[in-house]
Amino acid sequence: MGTWNVKPFGNDTALDWVGSLEKAKDGSFLSECIDIIIDQANEPDAPECEEAVAAAAVIAAAASEPVRGISSEIKSWVKVTGFVPDKFLLKKSLRAIDLIATDSELENLWKEGDSFESWIKSLEVVRSTLKDALATDLPTRQPKPKSMPRLLHKLMALREG
Repeated sequence: MGTWNVKPFGNDTALDWVGSLEKAKDGSFLSECIDIIIDQANEPDAPECEEAVAAAAVIAAAASEPVRGISSEIKSWVKVTGFVPDKFLLKKSLRAIDLIATDSELENLWKEGDSFESWIKSLEVVRSTLKDALATDLPTRQPKPKSMPRLLHKLMALREG
């Protein structure tokens, strides 16, 4: 497990997952990550849990305006796609977080280390944000075209790609 902190994006799996998210055209990618956890009969594997925690963090952040608590790349994806989770996805995300925190390989791995309580607190932040979103009106958001990069090296990469 390539982990350097307890936050939702504090591991290699979640950062790799962000690359896949940036290619996604809508929120179905997030829903699929959550469904993998909910649909498993046995305790879910750690990499799938890390991806689902990242997905839940994006879903929680996208349920508010302005979007907070996620990287600029993910904020850009939310704005470009116009993604706003519905209440059903918020509820599924809560369920996935609960399963990960109580019956997953990832939970077992964190229990083996010294940071289990900190990891649980990090999950509780995501859980709390999801619950708060369920109790409020969700924002409305329209898809926006992706803006052109302002830095020369990013413009050159865009041209070469």
